[in-house]
Amino acid sequence: SNAYSSLVSSRRSDSALNSSSEVSAVILIPARRRGRIRLMLTALLTALAVCLPAAAAWASPPNESSLWTSEMTTDGMIQTPNAPDEAYSADNRHLMQVWRGDNNHIYLSLDHGPDIQIGTDTEGITNTLAAPRIVPYGPDDWAVFHTGVDGRIYTMPIDLALVQAAVALGNTYVIPYWQALPDTSTVPTLSPDVATQGPGSYNMLVTYRSSTNTQLYSQWYGGLRQGWGPPQAIPGAFSSSTPAIVWNQGLQRFVVFFRGTENGLYFASQPLGERWSNVGGVDHSPNIGSGPSVMALSNGDMQIAMRDVYGALWYVQYYTANNSFTLPTRDSTRALIDTPPQLVGTQGNSIWTLVSLLGYAYWKLSMKENSLPPS
Repeated sequence: SNAYSSLVSSRRSDSALNSSSEVSAVILIPARRRGRIRLMLTALLTALAVCLPAAAAWASPPNESSLWTSEMTTDGMIQTPNAPDEAYSADNRHLMQVWRGDNNHIYLSLDHGPDIQIGTDTEGITNTLAAPRIVPYGPDDWAVFHTGVDGRIYTMPIDLALVQAAVALGNTYVIPYWQALPDTSTVPTLSPDVATQGPGSYNMLVTYRSSTNTQLYSQWYGGLRQGWGPPQAIPGAFSSSTPAIVWNQGLQRFVVFFRGTENGLYFASQPLGERWSNVGGVDHSPNIGSGPSVMALSNGDMQIAMRDVYGALWYVQYYTANNSFTLPTRDSTRALIDTPPQLVGTQGNSIWTLVSLLGYAYWKLSMKENSLPPS
């Protein structure tokens, strides 16, 4: 039996970040801690259209914040060489954060509580050279994915009750129960990406780059009964970086974005039970230096974030109303980020950007639903 069927039981004082110069160093500015409710809608959100829009228009991200706020747990600011990831449970009641520590270990935090390490010296430390990923799994649990130092892609369910018990007992770790995805490997320094098929679902689609060439693959998990299917190449999708995958609830399809071999932005989509579409390109994308991230709103609109070869953060929006992409827009703070950004969402109406800046994790609002597409 697989780990998911056998292990899942029934059962922010922050800092803000701003920069006033196109090329100046980031300036850290103290800010008061603020509470926020944010849901990682990899389950509910994100995707893109089947066909390449005919035209693009200039537009800044709607309601983009001009300040960065530090990502916190009760143990302090999160220190990580990569952008962290986080996801609300499908019932929106609990937030789980996951990140790679400076020691290459993987940590969790439930509802901004204490840092919890996955593994111990006796139970086996989990090491990784890439950012871990997390998605909702079922009604109130999560699934974490990471690339091992051996290049294999591993996953384990995170049971809400077990983490709550660990926190109540004052434990600083949970025992790892990693399962390697069958016949799957990537470059040890690259993350996989994963999306759940809607809220409360046990179905997931993982995307990753081959360990031996630039071909991109997807691998389907069909829930508790079907388990893992074989890896499938995404036709025409080649990249030296991690692809970004999302389930678009409105469009009822998975959508993958990726950095092309010449550093452009490309995408493909897959309706449920069908094949991947032909690869399409996004006009005027910046000279991308790493894999993108994507998130969708409940109305089907999407935001794509990417880091260029100089470390600058860029956004592209997609609007379902006119089936078009905006032209790329530079992050309003002009921050230079260390590693690729990560987009997360809240209840289908807001998108937030998570980044690593100077070795610490920060977040800001980058898009809301209450805006009309550019004319």
